[in-house]
Amino acid sequence: MAAKIKYILIFITAGFISITSCNAQLQRPKLNFKHITTEQGLSNSTIEAIYQDSKGFIWFGTRDGLNRYDGYQMEVYRYNAKDTNSISDNYIRFIYEDKSKTLWVATINGLNQFNRAKNKFTRYKHDTGNPSSISNNFVTGIHEDLKGNFWVSTFGGLNLLNSNKKGFVQFQHNPGKTNGVNVDQVNYIYADKEENLWLGTEGGLNLFDPETKKFTPFTIPGSTNNIRANNVIKVIEDDRKGNLWLGTEDNGLFLFNKDKKAFTRYTHIEKDSSSLASNLVRSILVDKKGNIWIGSVNGGLDLYNPNSNSFFHYQNEPEKIFSLSQRTVSALFEDNQGNLWVGTHRGGINLYTPQREKFLLYQQGPEENSLSYNDVKSFCEDSKGNMWIGTDGGGLNLF
Repeated sequence: MAAKIKYILIFITAGFISITSCNAQLQRPKLNFKHITTEQGLSNSTIEAIYQDSKGFIWFGTRDGLNRYDGYQMEVYRYNAKDTNSISDNYIRFIYEDKSKTLWVATINGLNQFNRAKNKFTRYKHDTGNPSSISNNFVTGIHEDLKGNFWVSTFGGLNLLNSNKKGFVQFQHNPGKTNGVNVDQVNYIYADKEENLWLGTEGGLNLFDPETKKFTPFTIPGSTNNIRANNVIKVIEDDRKGNLWLGTEDNGLFLFNKDKKAFTRYTHIEKDSSSLASNLVRSILVDKKGNIWIGSVNGGLDLYNPNSNSFFHYQNEPEKIFSLSQRTVSALFEDNQGNLWVGTHRGGINLYTPQREKFLLYQQGPEENSLSYNDVKSFCEDSKGNMWIGTDGGGLNLF
């Protein structure tokens, strides 16, 4: 079954257009999205995480369940109070597959290890009386490094899972200790190309050295010691040049040059249509072509144009059926076949398939003289070269 599904996903999605070449001409690339919603079986229309596993399945983490998508159908996993082997919570924050092909799921109420063969979850929960339990049930990120160390970020600090996978070593903020994490509330954990481990917290950026177990904090320019004052980092990605892109709670987008330890800030400017669409950044993706995508609250999807140091915008346009489904983009992912998956707040999934752009598509739409119905049954070309199109529900069309 998995082999068949994987083949189909590859067939419909091979290739990815070069946005970079479009950027060189300062043209906004055209994106047409397919929409996947609750009508297609999605358990909830607000998406927090997207991931593709080694078998080719696409996983969606929503605010009401974990979804596995095979290109045709959804399988939904939800918390069941009567089943201790069910997932620990329906609000999914992060999805990750380790080197042994085991799937891990972070929720706002515990960490979960998924046994595919038995279709069961093993829960890791915080226990106040157990110092080797996970530091907090609000789990935000997962990463396995090249040495096999398994790191988990939470709203109670950073955790290292023991090799026997039965307990954790906790790294938490200590006001009297130098070289510790600046705050316990960790929003994001990210390993760059050099396997440096970076933490985005409610109090800024932290670099963690797994050998010395020490943290180096970096404060965003213009922020203060106030934990909520323009210093909250929600997401981290690195680009081809090794720079870090940082999305903040409400302070825009930052480019961090690791060598120079310098920040460059991008913000929304009301009268500048090429500026960042929103200062509330929630997701960043650097795709295989090196293109930088940014998802934000009420700003839709942005594509960074390096030539002009500006942004192309993609928004929900109700009159256009292939536009983005919602104004808030909460998750971004590029799969192995080059598809762009865009998760939204209350708008489900948007899928951009570059291979589809090779075909000119005609569909029923609000504009006058569009195709009358999408269920097309027959074609006939007459002696004058006119094309007659028969539909099941929309009558006959002359093109």
